[in-house]
Amino acid sequence: MKAEMRALAHDLAKDSIVTDALAQFIAQVIEELHKTKIAPAEARALAAEAERDALREALADAAEAIEHWGAYASSYLQEKHDWAGDIARARALTEKNNG
Repeated sequence: MKAEMRALAHDLAKDSIVTDALAQFIAQVIEELHKTKIAPAEARALAAEAERDALREALADAAEAIEHWGAYASSYLQEKHDWAGDIARARALTEKNNG
């Protein structure tokens, strides 16, 4: 990574009189940006993706539980509380978020 940053910095500074010094400075700036801004943002994004996946799995489990336990309710209660609609909405959210 450091070699790539130096090459990029050198390309950016190639028309400068102080090419090597400027390239080194640009490389340091890029490295500092990566360390303080980019890497933490990447870590937060990975954590958010892991949390999203866990929530997606929990939602799928909840939809399955609604379907299984709701089947024990009478037809009247299933219709009154829109049991089939709850299942459909939960499954739709799970499918929507899988793409």
